[in-house]
Amino acid sequence: SRRDELRAEVSAAAGEAAALEAARTGAADKGGGADGQRKGVVEAASAVVASVSQKLRDAERELEVVKGLLKKERAAHAAARERLAQVDPAARAVGGKGAAPRTPHRPPSTFP
Repeated sequence: SRRDELRAEVSAAAGEAAALEAARTGAADKGGGADGQRKGVVEAASAVVASVSQKLRDAERELEVVKGLLKKERAAHAAARERLAQVDPAARAVGGKGAAPRTPHRPPSTFP
């Protein structure tokens, strides 16, 4: 699902960030590492963070859209349920007490 994909991407980006951090600290531990190398590692880490942040914002926007659609769908379902209850009061508790028991669908018999 989309959620699993996003988790995998975030996990991969976190791994990349950890590797970059390890490389940065390794370069610093060696002492006298080139400033250009450190700068490149920091820039790469910043790019990873920016990418992950953008994906997170996109996922949050998508989630908000889905929440809005779900809210509308719930309202429409409640309205339809109320209209059905006005037409058939026994249908008010669909699937609950007072509802007619469901009979399984049986295909027509092929025997005479």
